[in-house]
Amino acid sequence: MTAYRAKGTVSSVEPRALGRRKDTLVLDAKREKLIAATIHEIYLKPERATMTYLIEQVRARCAQKGLPLPDRAFALRYTAPRFPPSPA
Repeated sequence: MTAYRAKGTVSSVEPRALGRRKDTLVLDAKREKLIAATIHEIYLKPERATMTYLIEQVRARCAQKGLPLPDRAFALRYTAPRFPPSPA
């Protein structure tokens, strides 16, 4: 009843599934590690490379290892929240 009183909707008291939605895309561990290593080597420097260069490097390294290439939009969504631009 507390949830109903707080939000005032019937849907607020319905049970919710925990975890990710079924349609959420997730990287496999190999690509996750490769992307993280590339970000640390190229992007997390005092003079940051551009996002375009970073994404080109991630795609090149994935191709070199024979892994599926992440598209640009996915790479941007992956990188932005974890490594925000530093203040100028």
